Amino acid sequence: MSFKLVCHRVTGRINFHQFLSVSTSFRNLLFLCVSVAGFLLAADISAPKMEILDTPEGRMTVFPLGITILDKDTKITGKHAIFYEKENRAKIYDSLLIISPQFTVTAETAFYSFAEKKSNLRGNVVLESDTLKILTTNLVFEQSKNIVKASEGVVIREKLQRLTITGRNAEYNFTDASGIVDSLPTLQIERADTTVVKSNKMLLDNKESRFWAIDSVSAEAGNTILRCDTLLYFIKEDSGLAMGRPQIVDKQNRIAGKDIRFYFSQEDSSNQSSDRSSLKIVRIIESANANYVTDEGGLLEVQGNIFMIYYLNGDIDNIKVFGDTLGNVSGKYYPKEKL
Repeated sequence: MSFKLVCHRVTGRINFHQFLSVSTSFRNLLFLCVSVAGFLLAADISAPKMEILDTPEGRMTVFPLGITILDKDTKITGKHAIFYEKENRAKIYDSLLIISPQFTVTAETAFYSFAEKKSNLRGNVVLESDTLKILTTNLVFEQSKNIVKASEGVVIREKLQRLTITGRNAEYNFTDASGIVDSLPTLQIERADTTVVKSNKMLLDNKESRFWAIDSVSAEAGNTILRCDTLLYFIKEDSGLAMGRPQIVDKQNRIAGKDIRFYFSQEDSSNQSSDRSSLKIVRIIESANANYVTDEGGLLEVQGNIFMIYYLNGDIDNIKVFGDTLGNVSGKYYPKEKL
């Protein structure tokens, strides 16, 4: 046997203790009108119309003209919704919008769990905050933890600094303003010659305005390719530090050392331009060594303590080599005909 009840203009907070104080006969009717099992969890519900369907699969509440759910500081709206009493969750679709204190989300469909305070959003998901824009096809929002997770491909855009991170799996914590992309991550930094960074894992720390690339890192800017184990990029200063067997390959030239520091704008970050520019300076620190192919085709091998490489329009302009405390610098030159 199936049952259907239609109610108009349903608004209010469903509370179990208030519900028990209602007379038995009216309480039975109220139970049907609000499909109370899921809404016992103190969510504010507003809808112009609802239909209660008692089916063999369980009771469902249909909201054909839209619904608004206000759960603490999070508001969820949609033009259509279905509440599944047995599963204690709602399906909300058509013009879906979630508004939290820190961001808004639009999607095609959301499944909202009242017990877990969790939303599973699907289809053209767009999350936007003051600093971030996240695009994906499937996003989980854990309201109590203030965390969002994507597992089917994601694009994260840092709007203020013009960074874009893409990958397969991602998680972002809005309380800590930090995120991680740990599957096929790629970072693009918009500039005259766009910098592309790839690694096995990437961490974004918006509070400190910095970014980490970890494990099998490669960074390409113009003709220069940097490889290392770990890369720390300071977003506002537009500079970075490469650690763990770092080396730079520029056309036929190779430069390596203990650590490599690079600057895209002036080395003095207080004078930085508002527009990101090409690579300007690379500093190789400790045990610096280089193989450099000269214009004549010869090979120059140089060893020192610190190298300073200056770039002009994306190409190496000149190199300065500094020795240790004793001023030791060594080098060998091999003419083209002896190579």
